[in-house]
Amino acid sequence: MKTLVEWRMLKCPCGGDTFSPVVHLRWNSAGTGTTTEPAGWRCADCQEPVDTATLIHLSQLVEKQKELKALQEELGEHAPA
Repeated sequence: MKTLVEWRMLKCPCGGDTFSPVVHLRWNSAGTGTTTEPAGWRCADCQEPVDTATLIHLSQLVEKQKELKALQEELGEHAPA
């Protein structure tokens, strides 16, 4: 059975959801130019560097908190009188 993969937007703790790539600039001693190397991400709203693993963890916590709230409401509706 195949599982449907769902892509979700990551959010910065500031609430922003737009990010800019950060790069290292590299050059070589032959003098033939420069190149870039990925160095992470920066929030476009607050300009703070972000770690994608941390953002994913925060997103998972938010989802779990929503699930917990829904379950608590469901239990409250079915609580014995």
